[in-house]
Amino acid sequence: IKFIKSRGMACSVYGSQYLLDGLYEAGEADYSLSLLNATHDRSWYNMIRIGSTMALEAWDMKYKPNSDWNHAWGATPANIIPRQLFGIKPKTPGAEIITIRPQMSDLKFAEVSTPFLKGIVSLKYERKNKLNKLYEIEIPGNMVAEFSEKLGPNDIVMLNGSAVNTKLGNIRLDPGKHKIEIKESTF
Repeated sequence: IKFIKSRGMACSVYGSQYLLDGLYEAGEADYSLSLLNATHDRSWYNMIRIGSTMALEAWDMKYKPNSDWNHAWGATPANIIPRQLFGIKPKTPGAEIITIRPQMSDLKFAEVSTPFLKGIVSLKYERKNKLNKLYEIEIPGNMVAEFSEKLGPNDIVMLNGSAVNTKLGNIRLDPGKHKIEIKESTF
């Protein structure tokens, strides 16, 4: 991880998929978000700055002067954000069971809607202050979710207003709307 971080976005737009997947899988949410938000010449922001309205084949024309300006392999954030930042992934074939393991880093607010065959999973996140987070999640019918987040030993988790025992590692969410509040303990 230390070596990878020393290199920055030293890969192609195609390789960024694997770089960000690996970083998120290693729990490096802060660094991953910094790459997604970067404004240097090897960033998605740079693609916008030089005039592209779609993902480019290379980070900048100086890296590949004959690049096309319509390159799906350069659209890594389109799948990294729902799958890794929000952590929404199918657990079983057909996504009858999904997992939600968000890694929101220092974001204060974010929301996403992710389509599955059985319907759309919606997740809205808000960091109320340094110690409190709120997740509003909607799970479609015929689907359940297993929600988990990295917690401290004294953190308090509330599901729809009731305290939850987190010793099993995840919270089961049946179809419908749910509010998960996490109050980080200061002691």
